[in-house]
Amino acid sequence: MSLAPLLARRVGPPDISWCAKSTAEPADKQVAETPIVQKAIREFVAGLSMSERKSFLEASRTDLALFHFGAGSRVRERYFSSNSEVRQAFCGTNMHAYCDIDGASMIIVEKAWDRSAPRAIEVRLDAERRFFGPT
Repeated sequence: MSLAPLLARRVGPPDISWCAKSTAEPADKQVAETPIVQKAIREFVAGLSMSERKSFLEASRTDLALFHFGAGSRVRERYFSSNSEVRQAFCGTNMHAYCDIDGASMIIVEKAWDRSAPRAIEVRLDAERRFFGPT
C-alpha cells in the first residue's frame, strides 16, 4: 500500500476554533488591586524565609526577576496550578484558557515589593551605614 495519495492530499492548518480565549490579561495591573490578589500579596510576603525577606528588602526593582524561580515558583504553584480565585482574577474563569502565569506571578512579586519599598530603603541605608561607617 502506497502512502503517496495520502501525502499528496493538501492538509490545511489545524482547526483551533475550539481553543478558549483568556478574558483577562495578566499585564493588567489593576487586577492586583482586587481584595483576593491583595491577600495573595500579603501571603507571598509572609511566606518568605528570613533570608529571602532580607534579600527581597535589599533588592532593587530591576533585581526582582531573581525571585522568579524561588519565591515566584511558589506563587505559581499555589495560585495558578488550579482554578483558584487569584487565577480567575488574572485569567478569567476558564481553566483551559491561556494565561501568562509568569507575568501574573511577577505582578504579585512587584506589588509586594512596592508595598515593602519604604522599609527596604531603611534596610539598605542601615546596611550602607554598617559597611561604610557613620557619615
